[in-house]
Amino acid sequence: MVATLVTPASPATTSSADAPAPSVSVLLTGQPAAAQVWQGKQRRGTLGSALRLPRSSQPLILLIKSPGFVDRQVQLVPTEDQQLEVRLSRKQGFVGSRSAHDLEY
Repeated sequence: MVATLVTPASPATTSSADAPAPSVSVLLTGQPAAAQVWQGKQRRGTLGSALRLPRSSQPLILLIKSPGFVDRQVQLVPTEDQQLEVRLSRKQGFVGSRSAHDLEY
């Protein structure tokens, strides 16, 4: 007689291939292209560059700002890779980086 060792089935485990990545990619596009992206006091990049953010089900707020434009807050929930378009409005009466050559006398 041959004895057969029966091993109880192990509980199902999630392989690392099935687990979601710990971070997501958020691509912010829009105008002006050089606008800076801030999260709290930390500069995260500029419009047109992908941000790596920790995956979360909690909303977070990004601040988009550029000289001569009205700052804009964007709220998102980083549960998956995503793309957002952001357009800033010009500040009223902002002359910007014009040179004396551009001014009328």
